[in-house]
Amino acid sequence: AKKMLEIANFLDGCAAGIKTDCVPPTINKTELELCKTNAVAYNTTVSTCITMATQGKDACSCFQATAVADEKKVLTKCKASSSAKSSAKARSKCLNTLKYCKANVTAAGVLQYACRYSEEELTATLTQLTANSAAFSKFLAKIKSLTGLSGVLPGSTSNRTSRNRAVRNTEEEDAEEDVFDTPQARMRGKREEVACSTVVTSITTCTTAITNTPALTTVVTKCKAPTYTIATCTDADKTGIQAALNTALEKNAIILAFLDAIKAELTATTGSTPSPSDGTAGTARVAARSRSLLRKMIMEKMQLRN
Repeated sequence: AKKMLEIANFLDGCAAGIKTDCVPPTINKTELELCKTNAVAYNTTVSTCITMATQGKDACSCFQATAVADEKKVLTKCKASSSAKSSAKARSKCLNTLKYCKANVTAAGVLQYACRYSEEELTATLTQLTANSAAFSKFLAKIKSLTGLSGVLPGSTSNRTSRNRAVRNTEEEDAEEDVFDTPQARMRGKREEVACSTVVTSITTCTTAITNTPALTTVVTKCKAPTYTIATCTDADKTGIQAALNTALEKNAIILAFLDAIKAELTATTGSTPSPSDGTAGTARVAARSRSLLRKMIMEKMQLRN
């Protein structure tokens, strides 16, 4: 609240500050007018010499005339350095004032939004978003181990893949199962083999959860790394999987942007960014928020940063 008051007071004085600091500088108009007159005269004389040259006349004597040298000498002294320095100083002063006002407008927007929620609520949201981001990373790692494919963001280098799915030894698969699904790890060798196209369904389900509920536990559930194995993928299967992965990676930007926004709000309100908790209390509170409210929060953040 104290910081918000400081920013509000600063913004109250922005209009007056801009009016004071963005006044056009005082310049020597007489000097500038004289410079203009001398420049026009010199240009007229030189143009005459050039015309003589194009007509095949003796242009050398024209350029070497005393009048040309005198006009050039007068024009060389016309630098208006004092006016230029004054203008540059005034411009810098005005830009600095505008920059500080704009920075405080942005800070006020962040604080205004952050004040709608308590530090506990923001930290809980940060905890869930961090868990969701971690779940998505594990999900992508598992998909890559199954298909050899990775998502590619627009403008990035295309993903290179082998034509056949990579073969992994039993120890690697067993170790990964211990991480992703402990109950399944106790049933090694009994995993279901599904069609390669099933991978697209899994990716789409995960992507939908990220798009609609980026800060809910739904993401952890829907983006749980699959434990099935897949049959050999056709080229068509790989094309569909690659497209789905690209979309998922693009939608994950919602979580990343949300994380940055929450951290910025916590920093603005507390002066530091607490590490997300590993507890479940915060997760439960976040899960209780409605889908419509979360979508509204995301849209507000996107508008704030445009």
